Amino acid sequence: MKIVDGMIHGTRILPNRYPNLEHGELQSVNGIILHQTNSRSAFPTLLAYYWRSVGAHFLIAPGGMIYQTARIDRVCHHVGVIRSLCQDTVTCSPDTTKKLKAIWAGPGTTDEKRLAVHQLEMKKPADLRYPSNLDSIGIEVVGVSEKRVYSPPTAAQNAASVWLVSALLSHLDLKRTAIYRHPVVSFKLATEAAQVEY
Repeated sequence: MKIVDGMIHGTRILPNRYPNLEHGELQSVNGIILHQTNSRSAFPTLLAYYWRSVGAHFLIAPGGMIYQTARIDRVCHHVGVIRSLCQDTVTCSPDTTKKLKAIWAGPGTTDEKRLAVHQLEMKKPADLRYPSNLDSIGIEVVGVSEKRVYSPPTAAQNAASVWLVSALLSHLDLKRTAIYRHPVVSFKLATEAAQVEY
């Protein structure tokens, strides 16, 4: 796999870069986040990327084609606000536990409380929180959600995901524990990317 200026060159990846998805230098990568698009084909997502500022580094179509939509050395806004890792794993310090309880019991909308949790988490070193936009690579897999349940990926998509994740782990010198499904790190529909293989 050859990488030039953050773009992967090879027969399995089609370069289709959208500079508007890129938001500054990605200085370190601590995670790979798996997403699903909530669409039946790649076309609506690729079309939306022309004008949106939110999107991932890669998009995997139902036929298994991998589009690289942003440089892997650039930040993409694909994660959203992050959950509390220590709260999910019941490892918070007493001080953090107190702060989290105050956030959830305090005033404000659910979105405002989630943002407050995110802001608290982002003050921590990377190894004590979930990966965020600032230190992760995003992979979108085309798939539609019906009645809050995402469709399973095609066999071709899963094969492409396994290959791409393996290549990225090798290039970035990351362990498999650095791979996350979107709902694990953020407040998303639980079935998103649940059946994406890696």
